Amino acid sequence: MRPIRLTLNAFGPFAGKEVVDFTAALDAGIFGIYGDTGSGKTTIFDGIAFALFGQSSGAERVSDDMLSHYADPKEITYVELVFDLGEKRYVIRRIPRQERAASRGEGLASQAHEVYLFDATGLTLDQITQKNSGDMLAEKKTSLVDPMIKDLLGYDAAQFRQIVLLPQGEFRKILTASSDERSPILKRLFDVSLYENFMQKIRTQASTLRQQIRDERLRKETILDGVTEGELKEDIASSKITSDELEGKLTVLNARAKFHQRSMSAAETLIAKFTSLEDAQEDRDQLDLGAPIIKVLKARVAQARAAQLVLPAETLRDRAAQQFTDASKQKTDADSALGAAKTIHETAKTNLQRVSEQKPAHDAAITEVQKLGRWKEVLDKAASLQQPVSAAREALDTARMSESEATDLAAATLKKLQDLQALQKALPVHTKATSDATTDLAKLDQETELAIRYESSVLKLDQQVSRIEVLRDNHQKAASHLRECKDAFTRAEKALTDIQALHVARKLVPDEPCPACGSREHPHPATGDPERMGRHEAFEATEEAHNQALGTERETRGLLASGDAILVDRQQELDAMAKPVRSRETLAPLLNEARNMKETLENDVRFNDLAVRLAAAEDLHKTKETIRIGASEEVARKKEAKSNAQTALTTTLQEVPEKWRDAEDLDSEYLAKTAEVANLEQQKTSATEAEKTAALRLASANEAQRNAASGLTRTTTASMEAAEAFLQSLENSKLSGDDFQAAKSDVHKLGEMEGTIQTHNSEVASNTDRLKRLAEDIGEQERPDLETLQAAAKASADLLETSRADQTRLTAELERKNKVFASITTLSAKILGFEKKFEPLGEIANLVNGDNDLKVRLPDFAIAAMFDEILDAANLRLGPMTNHRYQLHRPIEKTGGRTKRGLDIAVFDANTEKSRSTTSLSGGEGFQASLALALGLSDVVQQNSGGIKLDAIFIDEGFGTLDQETLDTALDTLCSLVGEKRAVCLISHTEQVKILITEGFDIEVAPGGSHIHARKNVA
Repeated sequence: MRPIRLTLNAFGPFAGKEVVDFTAALDAGIFGIYGDTGSGKTTIFDGIAFALFGQSSGAERVSDDMLSHYADPKEITYVELVFDLGEKRYVIRRIPRQERAASRGEGLASQAHEVYLFDATGLTLDQITQKNSGDMLAEKKTSLVDPMIKDLLGYDAAQFRQIVLLPQGEFRKILTASSDERSPILKRLFDVSLYENFMQKIRTQASTLRQQIRDERLRKETILDGVTEGELKEDIASSKITSDELEGKLTVLNARAKFHQRSMSAAETLIAKFTSLEDAQEDRDQLDLGAPIIKVLKARVAQARAAQLVLPAETLRDRAAQQFTDASKQKTDADSALGAAKTIHETAKTNLQRVSEQKPAHDAAITEVQKLGRWKEVLDKAASLQQPVSAAREALDTARMSESEATDLAAATLKKLQDLQALQKALPVHTKATSDATTDLAKLDQETELAIRYESSVLKLDQQVSRIEVLRDNHQKAASHLRECKDAFTRAEKALTDIQALHVARKLVPDEPCPACGSREHPHPATGDPERMGRHEAFEATEEAHNQALGTERETRGLLASGDAILVDRQQELDAMAKPVRSRETLAPLLNEARNMKETLENDVRFNDLAVRLAAAEDLHKTKETIRIGASEEVARKKEAKSNAQTALTTTLQEVPEKWRDAEDLDSEYLAKTAEVANLEQQKTSATEAEKTAALRLASANEAQRNAASGLTRTTTASMEAAEAFLQSLENSKLSGDDFQAAKSDVHKLGEMEGTIQTHNSEVASNTDRLKRLAEDIGEQERPDLETLQAAAKASADLLETSRADQTRLTAELERKNKVFASITTLSAKILGFEKKFEPLGEIANLVNGDNDLKVRLPDFAIAAMFDEILDAANLRLGPMTNHRYQLHRPIEKTGGRTKRGLDIAVFDANTEKSRSTTSLSGGEGFQASLALALGLSDVVQQNSGGIKLDAIFIDEGFGTLDQETLDTALDTLCSLVGEKRAVCLISHTEQVKILITEGFDIEVAPGGSHIHARKNVA
């Protein structure tokens, strides 16, 4: 993959659109990306990684972290990468998930993660735009584009970080880290998640099976509850025998219980009959007591039946009497209505006579209406002349308003024209002021930029001076501590030698050979107390402390030397600058004032298009003045038209009195007189109609009075006849008046009383029959002893119930034991199955978890294997860098009699032919080793990924502390990579690399966000 052009928009520290054209840099072979810490150097590679895979180059940052905090909220964050693969060219454009300003209204809108892939083969960089990116291969969905990218490149994001962007700093940590710290770094570089997942899966499966075996065994023990399977089986057989014996006993007890139950049932039946006989005798006595009441009830029924026959005649009598009463009332009402009708008729006749006497007033009103009507016709005729007068008046008013508006508009356009003419005179002064403000602002910007650079260099120098003081103090402390540890080590070594001599002296025997020198003479044997002498442990402790102090002193000495070199660089950088006359604080208010002045002058829109606006104002004023003159002439014409119309109207209205020339007044008077005539005519009509109505009402009242008198005579006769018929019916019933009234209330109770009599008769007959049947059933039998029979039946039933309960309990217990035995059998088979599965799985789980001869877990074994491969590849790079002096390897460790190779790294020094710790390497040697490891990782991953061809690799940091010779060697190695047809990019912030590698890009930090500038090769 060969990156051609990268476009970052509102991405990371870049607020706007930054375009990185790699063409010239790739042609140079080796180039750099330079900038201060935090400026955004690594963000360029984040952009490449994000465009391809949707992840950052370090995988630590998520898409939300890639959004620029400097950008305008409406600016969309996106990354576009143009890259070549062999002869093919592709464009990929990716938009991360983000919240952006809504395009309509206020608030935020959600932007989903989108990605687009194009085939741009045959297009030049200038031809590739957002509207013309080539043929679309896939769009929007990451699930479509991401697999396609992986297929095209041949590697994924993790491999990209291993073979394209080499984390030299990570490998530097590997060299200096402890074994515990080294493992997570290697895991991050090598990605052994496959082995971790496999180990975890095996461990989980084994743990699950182990727990299942434990659970099933616990269930089995819980179910057995302290007994064995054999004991449970014997208990089941014994319970079966007991159950069979109890079954035979139940048969005998059941027959005995049935016999006693039958005897008790027969006795209960006989006793029930004796009880029923006694109840029937009591019922007979009660019926005898109710016989007199029934006799009285029968007499009431007979009288009620007789009264029932008289009731129709009584109803007819009462109805005739009511009709007589109603007829009498109607006769009285008719007499009253006749008198009222006569009074109303006389009143109507009098009113009609009064209205007839109003005829002269009626005729005078008609004459007045006719005269007003004639005048109204004249006014109606004049109305056609009134409309032109009104129209002429309105036209005159309109013309006067138009004249006023035209006068105002002409004055306004004249004022605007005069204002623009004044601006035209002031234009040269404004133009010069704007030019002066622009020049002043540019000078202040340049002076401020120089002041910022100078102050930044001073600050860096001061910080480095402070750091040198700390480093020098640390080195002095480390050197002092080293001297103390060396003295302690010398003393411990001497003490150890002395105690060894004392031990030898105590074993000396006269005339016997010395174990140390073999001499038989011992003139001066060592003396002293061995308990107070030094110990071997003390010697080892001081030796370890001395070695650690030696390493610390070397490390602090290297850091101090590196710090001194940086201090020299920063002093030289400061010396090369001229001290500004004014400070940034002094320039800030002047800069703001100049910027505000320039913005104020540039934003003064009064002078925009002044010539065009002036010409337009002159034309407009001429137009408005012409309109004003025309409006004045129109007013004169409208005045003459109004005068002519008014003269014609006055001539027509001469016949109408001045009082009635107003149409509204005339109409009002005409309507009043017309209403007066109508009122007089209405009074006459109403009086005539009222007299006719009163006459008709009088005739109707006379007829009603005659009908009421006839009805009264008829109802009187009918009432007398109905009374005679009632008395005859009462006599026929042989009831007195009082008896009739008393019996009448029982008529509606006849059904109830007759039912009561019938019920009594039925109960007497039923009781008689019941007494007869019970006497026949009992015969000569005596009442049995029920308590004795019940006691015998209960005793037999209780014994049977107890035996049945024992049988039920025994059966349930036997069934429970059989179920338990079946469960135990099933669990035993299940446990055996789990154990067969667990046997190989558990062994594998133990092996991958470190329970093996090497005591190494599977991921660590994988890391070690890959690490060996990386070390072999790294040594191919490290040899030429160090004149074949150094080779990296994993040392063999001895623990408890066993040997193993951990994750520690040692370096074999060909000069001494010994291995030593990588921490003993100098700063430059350490850089060479870490660079070799980084390149080795890239080489191995390429080989393991099917021989991926890399057109460019990037190396991140690590060049700041190298001496010139080491730096030259490192650059020679990198240049050899260029010879392998690969472009190499270095990410650095040091001046040494900038001077040696001039091609590339500078990243400038600004308050509003960083900017990327292509460097020009000055070599």
